[in-house]
Amino acid sequence: MKTKITLLFSLYLLGQIIIIQFSTHHIETLDWDINSFLVVSQEFGRSNLPFENQYENKPPLLFFAFYIFSFLAGDNVLYIKIINDLIIFLLAFSLLIISNKNIQSEFWSFVPSIIFIFFISNIWFHPEYSEYISLLFIASAYIVLKTENIKQRSFLSGLLISFSTLINLGTIFFVLGLLFVNYLSSKQKLKSFREFVLGFSSLQILIFFIYYFNGLSSDYFMSMIKIPLTYSETNFSLVQNITTFLKAFQNYNTLIYVLLIISISLFISNLLNVLKSRSFN
Repeated sequence: MKTKITLLFSLYLLGQIIIIQFSTHHIETLDWDINSFLVVSQEFGRSNLPFENQYENKPPLLFFAFYIFSFLAGDNVLYIKIINDLIIFLLAFSLLIISNKNIQSEFWSFVPSIIFIFFISNIWFHPEYSEYISLLFIASAYIVLKTENIKQRSFLSGLLISFSTLINLGTIFFVLGLLFVNYLSSKQKLKSFREFVLGFSSLQILIFFIYYFNGLSSDYFMSMIKIPLTYSETNFSLVQNITTFLKAFQNYNTLIYVLLIISISLFISNLLNVLKSRSFN
């Protein structure tokens, strides 16, 4: 019975995503960044690496992902958008799997996926952003890490997180979160921690050596380390940007804005509870 309900709910999620996302598919360009990603991704078809002839301040595997999308879609922009819709569905489904593992109530386990769909209904989140692809790898890493019957799950989790950072560098912060929750603040064996680090670093080293042996190590270093570090020197206000973000949601839809505030509050509360429980162990 539970399997049938989960299947029906998954179909509901898919239907909602199609309705929401297809509402803007007739607009060819919602964000110019996506056009840049598609242009740079074509370098793979010319047997070139990203940063070799064209520069875009994103990690290299993002462009490889868009190259695969273009290949599968036959360079049709509409089909590329539909592929992005499938990624969003997989994200919502991953949330359902994670919720089923952590929430006892069958009803409440559906709520996170529904809230996620509400959040992305804003036209801001319709384009094919790198965050969607990265989040899919992060969600997969968490599911793998929490599935005990998977062999080498720590290694695979580290590898998936490494893929995520090579698509969107900002997800490096999730590495710190996973290390803290699953290793550094718990009684996990040192071997599992080493496997996670090995899985994470193996892909990073492989990609670096690909650039190194092609004489592009300086370009890779500049894109992945030097330029991201310069972001900290810009006039960036975290509080101001969060305020602008929340204000935009308030203007978009009051109900979704309230859900966002509740979600943030619950996250902070759960985080404090975890930190408190760890400190007493």
